Amino acid sequence: MTGDHIISTSVTPELDNTLFNLEMMPLTLNQRKSAKVGQRQLDLARRWNQAGLLSDEGLGEIRKHFKK
Repeated sequence: MTGDHIISTSVTPELDNTLFNLEMMPLTLNQRKSAKVGQRQLDLARRWNQAGLLSDEGLGEIRKHFKK
């Protein structure tokens, strides 16, 4: 098991030191996930933005990296 950023800090560095952006997962799954931004990450980013936990600029970066 390893700690993983739900949304990669290479996409949005402001989420680097936030507990709400961390989850536990197997190392092999974490390595395959890489810095991909899918629907789950986009939905979370929108919620965090509405709650004031993610800037509008950060949300914009996540949208740029989103892939269906």
